[in-house]
Amino acid sequence: MAMRSLGQVAGLGASLIAPGSSLVATLFAVGLGALYDGTISVLACGIFLAGVISLLLSDRSTDGTVTAAR
Repeated sequence: MAMRSLGQVAGLGASLIAPGSSLVATLFAVGLGALYDGTISVLACGIFLAGVISLLLSDRSTDGTVTAAR
């Protein structure tokens, strides 16, 4: 969905989106890693938080399709 509007310049779009995605994932993992206390609760909370964030960043239309929020 991040590259949907970059159809004409897909190569450039991929080279810009991939590092941004990696940076966000790394920051999320470092934050959760700092909270790790030896139990599985941190992993469960991290998965739940990632799901909530993804739902907030997506836009559900009335026909059931999901598109990127603008």
